[in-house]
Amino acid sequence: MKQHIAISVTEGRLVRDLLQNNFLDSILQSGYAVTLITPADRVPTFVQEWQRPELTFSHLYGVDGSSAWITRAMRMRKRIAKRKWTGLLAYWLRLEQKYLFLPRREYQELFTATRPSLVVTTNATPIQETEVIATARQMGIPTLGVVGSWDRMYKFLHSRTDHISVWSDLNRQEALDLEGFAPDKVHITGPSQLDLYFQEGTVWTKADLCTRLGLNPDRPIIVFATAGAFVNGYDETHLLIWLLDQIANGSIKGQPQIICRLHPFSRLEYFLPFEKNPDVRLSFMRGYIPTLGYTMSGDEIIEVANILRHADVIVTPGSTMTIEAAIFDTPVMVPTFHLYQPEIAKQYFKARVFGRHFDRIQKLKLVPIAATPEQLLADINQALTDRTWNQRERAQLVRDYVQFTDGQSTRRLAELIVDLAKQGTSGQATSA
Repeated sequence: MKQHIAISVTEGRLVRDLLQNNFLDSILQSGYAVTLITPADRVPTFVQEWQRPELTFSHLYGVDGSSAWITRAMRMRKRIAKRKWTGLLAYWLRLEQKYLFLPRREYQELFTATRPSLVVTTNATPIQETEVIATARQMGIPTLGVVGSWDRMYKFLHSRTDHISVWSDLNRQEALDLEGFAPDKVHITGPSQLDLYFQEGTVWTKADLCTRLGLNPDRPIIVFATAGAFVNGYDETHLLIWLLDQIANGSIKGQPQIICRLHPFSRLEYFLPFEKNPDVRLSFMRGYIPTLGYTMSGDEIIEVANILRHADVIVTPGSTMTIEAAIFDTPVMVPTFHLYQPEIAKQYFKARVFGRHFDRIQKLKLVPIAATPEQLLADINQALTDRTWNQRERAQLVRDYVQFTDGQSTRRLAELIVDLAKQGTSGQATSA
């Protein structure tokens, strides 16, 4: 019987991050059969696109993730890990496995039939894949969790796997400090979702970009990248309105044009009226997979890369575009003020941004952080005057958070999966 690897995929962005990067083919070509556990197994267009020899599809069932006590348990796990109470953490994890994240009969039947050497959750953060991992662990099958972004270690890793894959050395240390993983269980593979940024043949000239978007190549470009409407009722349009006002009254020099890049959790309908402005272009994800949500095509990723490459300034209130702009050595700045909702903004940035992944960036002053409109105005004009401003800090952002810039992160992750599966196969043979 051919050895199996089971891989769960619950989000459309993972199609962009992994499947489109030759991830499945790399594993299949290594000689393993793969079971893809996903809610999209019932979506014919998805199955038809990704069907391969030795690849089968199985259904991923929904999990009720609304219980407040699960959140409290995750907070307790982090507190124990941060205090390095190793023995108590091991005990707590056993309690989670016994009472919190329970196996599911359908996955038990699947794993009994296929006997996978490794079970992989491609997103260890949300609750949707916890039953897959819980079932594998109860059955003694090795597990790997993928931590798919630079900021995820500050969120809850609901799927507690034997091994995890992270972007960088910095993320590895966060895994040790925030989750109490053993050093030999944390593997650095790099940012798979950014692989296309580093591929040859994807670079456009500024003239090409402006032709595609209908912009003037002789005028500066400011990219306003939203961070997502994660707070109910929080307005994200105020910064775009402010930018347009400052350009109109001449406070921002050079008559820049604006590309507004929307986070997938931003409300597109709130920004559509700005399309009437001849100097504004909206950029947003257009791909959607039923049951999985938003995704991006390779062409869209390349377009975003060239937007970041040829922008003169990136303005973003703490999104991942902060890191992505630095890859292209484009000046980036983070405004923290809100023209209409200062109280909400203050709490949002304190708790969600600087209370988590941005704390280190703020302390090391790796990006200009503007607490007032006056400061943001000065920073924008400084960057428009001197593109090398804060260049060393941007280089450090890339070294610290991206680390791998060779476009081979998906390959490294696939090789890690195969390697761990071989170890799992060896362990099963020994047990037998």
